[in-house]
Amino acid sequence: MALLEVLVALLVITTGMLGMASLNARNLAARAETAEQLRGLRLAADAVGILRMLPPAHRGAAPVAAPCAGANACTAAAFADFTLAQWQRRVQRELPGGSARLSLTANNTVVHVQLNWQRAGSAQQLALESGL
Repeated sequence: MALLEVLVALLVITTGMLGMASLNARNLAARAETAEQLRGLRLAADAVGILRMLPPAHRGAAPVAAPCAGANACTAAAFADFTLAQWQRRVQRELPGGSARLSLTANNTVVHVQLNWQRAGSAQQLALESGL
């Protein structure tokens, strides 16, 4: 009888340990997903901050890599292009398969930031709208 009780106890303990391992794996996956979402939110907030810093006339410029560093003097438009291009490179570097889209209202007072990236084979998206 004692052997049967030991076997039942082992079965109960093993089931409990497997359940704890499963919960731990889910917790790790949820933490990784949350970290990516927070990274995306920080990047979106950075974009809003960059656009707030720029003069309204230069907020709608399409970002391109401009030679605006070091001793080279920049115009406001070149600085806007350069700063937004750097931000887009950060999105691509910090989010797996990351891409970004910024859209402004006609009067350049509201920005809509949309970030897309891949997580474990599924598409993830974050959208933020803010007044400038």
